[in-house]
Amino acid sequence: MTTRTSALAIVALATSACSPLYLEARPPVDISGYEGDGTIVRLPHPINPGFKIDFPPFLLSTPQSAKLTLVGLPRPRHHSPYELALVVDLTADEAAHWPTVPSWLEARAMGSVHFRVTTVSGAVVLNFETSLAGQYWSRRIDENLLFTILRTEGHPHDSTARFASVVESEDVPSVLEVEYKPGSDSEPRQARVRLEAGGED
Repeated sequence: MTTRTSALAIVALATSACSPLYLEARPPVDISGYEGDGTIVRLPHPINPGFKIDFPPFLLSTPQSAKLTLVGLPRPRHHSPYELALVVDLTADEAAHWPTVPSWLEARAMGSVHFRVTTVSGAVVLNFETSLAGQYWSRRIDENLLFTILRTEGHPHDSTARFASVVESEDVPSVLEVEYKPGSDSEPRQARVRLEAGGED
């Protein structure tokens, strides 16, 4: 390989979307303008940095009704969709036995949750309801909890509590309404709704 060819290869690598130099230059999502409900934090990722918002906790054994504001909701990179999840805290014993899912999360009558997201003008961008039974639970290594991106039970990945982040105007998502109904097997355990975007390929 000639010196000229080597130089061109280095330039191509440095300017490619997967090069370390390019990835290092990608700043995190700006979350400073968020003034809505919940606690927002960044989700670091070398390719698709994102964020998550955890809303106030509630008990799974009691009904929950909330109208949450999303003022200043950041827009994720790469047009990643917004996704709604349910988060549950683990006891020390449950965390020690992961990846075994606690038996109470596998009960058939855990209850159901309904999400409704509207924009500034009142347009509905998500109207989603599902049972908590049969959900797929995950855990991040830096968190002592489990979370599930909520899906319609028994349906493929495209039937998910997600909505598009691409908005052509200023009519952006502004309100998240949550209705939770416990089931006969619901445990008095703490949970919270999470909205996230990005943080993954």
